[in-house]
Amino acid sequence: MKSRNTFRVIVLSPPLENSGGVGTLFKYAIPNFSPDVDVQFIDTRGSKSNPAFSIFNVMGAVVALSAARIRGRVDVVHLNLGAKGSTLRKSILLLYSHFILRLPNVVQLHSSSFDIFFDKSPKLVKFLIVNALSKSDQILVLGEKWKEYLVSIGIPQNIISEFQMGVPDLTNGKVASGAGSRDLFSPFPLLLFAGAMGERKGLPNLLKAIAATKDLNPHLNVAGSGEVQFWEKQSQDLKIDELVEFHGLVSLEHIQELLINSDILVLPSAAEGLPVSVLEGLSAAKIVLCTKVGSLTQFLQHDLNCFFLETTSVESIVENLNIILSVRTKSELTRIMQEARLIWKQYFNAEDTTAELVLIWRKNATRKSDW
Repeated sequence: MKSRNTFRVIVLSPPLENSGGVGTLFKYAIPNFSPDVDVQFIDTRGSKSNPAFSIFNVMGAVVALSAARIRGRVDVVHLNLGAKGSTLRKSILLLYSHFILRLPNVVQLHSSSFDIFFDKSPKLVKFLIVNALSKSDQILVLGEKWKEYLVSIGIPQNIISEFQMGVPDLTNGKVASGAGSRDLFSPFPLLLFAGAMGERKGLPNLLKAIAATKDLNPHLNVAGSGEVQFWEKQSQDLKIDELVEFHGLVSLEHIQELLINSDILVLPSAAEGLPVSVLEGLSAAKIVLCTKVGSLTQFLQHDLNCFFLETTSVESIVENLNIILSVRTKSELTRIMQEARLIWKQYFNAEDTTAELVLIWRKNATRKSDW
């Protein structure tokens, strides 16, 4: 039984195993919550492929929130905001908890495409979204880019804050028994792509780049959601099936083990918020090769703590792989990996970011209204 002094948070989000990067980040946060912080997750989307069915989850969330409010078992509501249906569902629940339940709300914007969705929406939908989000006590965004965008569409600047969730220390030997034992590029360069297998994450061009750099003998592990058989056929057509292994959607522990035993974390995405796999690469002190997407340029610098792709093109990936594998010395690469690790320690350590998130929740809970 929870004590009276327990601080209670309800997080409105799809199930953690099915909510993309933000779900992974909350999985990393959970072990760092102190015993007096009780975090309950409520599924607002459901597992049906037809988004219309999510109305039942929204109704269920309304009932659960109301029951928690009546019983005095919620201090603050946290809403994970994506794009499209997620924005509409969370707007409804935000307005209900604000006007009816009179509960403080913290909104976390994590989508890589919220701006695209919003810009294409009808004027009435834009008006409703802006008015709903403006009722938040605080909106958390991944970086300056997103803060500026929300202000530009009419969200009050004083309720917007930059905040990034973090990942744990992936060099401490708890992930893989052989952690830290691999020599760089020995016996061959080993790359890891971790993310949804598809166009947005840049997998097609990455496979073509592997084919174009066969002489360097790069081996690639691919882990993430998607049609494994389809992508295996693509690698066969490129005659690189002996260089690429597709693992599909795997557990956090499996991803971490693949990362620990890799040399390069590569993510040639066309759009991102702040990709978790890059943060994991920084934590594991790996060579990170990624595009200048989302908020990454706010924290990373090319040739200092990462390698930035100028474009998502095959040519750009090939050029950087050649530099990493043929031009930069191992001592230069080691320095870059060490700098990457420092960035993780400064900004993305899950112990620190989780403590910061709890402080944000507590601060907003003090503005709790009488019911």
